[in-house]
Amino acid sequence: MPILRYTILAVVYVFLAIDLKAQAYAHRFEQLDFPSTNLSTPSCIAQDSMGFIWIGSTSGLYRLDGYELKHWHNEPDQVNTLPNNYVRQIFIDKDDNVWLMHQPGGLTIYHAAQDTFIPVSIVSPNGYELSDIHEIIQDQAGQYWIAGKYGLSIIAEVDLSRGQLEADFFNKWSNGSDLGEIRDILIDETGKLWLGGSQGVGYYESSSKEMHELSLPTDASSQSCQTIFQSLDNDLIAIYDHQSHPWRLNMQTQAWRPVLELSLYASDIYDAVSDMQGNWWITEAGFGLHRYNPMSLEHEFFSTRDENSLAVKGDYIHSPYIDREGNLWLAGAFNLQMLRKTHKDIQNYEL
Repeated sequence: MPILRYTILAVVYVFLAIDLKAQAYAHRFEQLDFPSTNLSTPSCIAQDSMGFIWIGSTSGLYRLDGYELKHWHNEPDQVNTLPNNYVRQIFIDKDDNVWLMHQPGGLTIYHAAQDTFIPVSIVSPNGYELSDIHEIIQDQAGQYWIAGKYGLSIIAEVDLSRGQLEADFFNKWSNGSDLGEIRDILIDETGKLWLGGSQGVGYYESSSKEMHELSLPTDASSQSCQTIFQSLDNDLIAIYDHQSHPWRLNMQTQAWRPVLELSLYASDIYDAVSDMQGNWWITEAGFGLHRYNPMSLEHEFFSTRDENSLAVKGDYIHSPYIDREGNLWLAGAFNLQMLRKTHKDIQNYEL
């Protein structure tokens, strides 16, 4: 039996042509079977420039290359081993270095060319160390932006020969109030950095080097943001704590409006993404997966309580991820699933 039942390279799939505006979306969530290496709980997914899929889990780091699943885990008797098996988040930079954020804390960089894990710390010029990192992204200039429990930091250059990376820290909005915990960050088409966290949503103004807050209307029940993502039409979508619907921000006019057509359970939101067809995929802790299409206003919900045999396997889906071909990957409790992008004819996937 092959290590992985579904190979990614040179595989042909046939799908039924579907018009989202006319009829229901057809979904087949495929369960990916792994060998007896005990994948445990997948927590995050990322794709590098070669098309390889990287999977973080509670039992180490995995890489799916289409033929086999490679596994790295902590080996105390080995040099340059993975220091912590719990990989909570993955970021892959422009040089295909794999940044691993651990639980309960810590940061490791995997240098693929040398097959080496490098534990690193991030410190400010005065020696303050950033811990509990949530998210990392890289801007057009190659700078690294790091979101964490106590604010936001930026690293201009990374020297992998050093175990310590120097960063500038931001912990205040432009009005002097605390930035708070930053949970999510993104860079839009113009290169502007947006952030969402415990004190709301805002953006970084590069000319003034300040963080500007964009508060919700005063009648909103919470200003604490769980996650942000960008829609197909370039609006910013923000999901807030204890609110039954997302909010939509026109990034040009900076005007908010609620998305009343989409009702959530107002529980913990793990993550959310927008796919190539404009669908929003939103995961709620313990409830399952939402799909919402803002053009057709179509809303579907998937959970293990659904009698449909094509339902998701498990309601604790930690991380939805859209790969370069438009396939949706779901990392959840004890399983990894994929929803393949639909096509009108035979599609050959070559990652």
